[in-house]
Amino acid sequence: MGELEPQLPDPLTPAEWETVIRALRLAPRQSRIVKAMLRGMGDKEIATAMKLSAATVRTHLRHLFRRLKINSRVELVLLAFSTARRGGVHQD
Repeated sequence: MGELEPQLPDPLTPAEWETVIRALRLAPRQSRIVKAMLRGMGDKEIATAMKLSAATVRTHLRHLFRRLKINSRVELVLLAFSTARRGGVHQD
């Protein structure tokens, strides 16, 4: 798989990121997509880095939105940060 080059520095520490992965129950591919998104990458950039189509990236995000009961990338970013700051407490 391609490397996800950061557009911006990682916004979460490794410990916070592990907390987000565990609390939101992110599958490996979902976690790579979310991490890239938090770094400022768009769907096409993520797709290129992961050797996927942009449509596949959007499908993964759509499934994640549905499971987490959210509606947008902004909500996902806010949820990731708030989950990290609360130490993994995610309320469905």
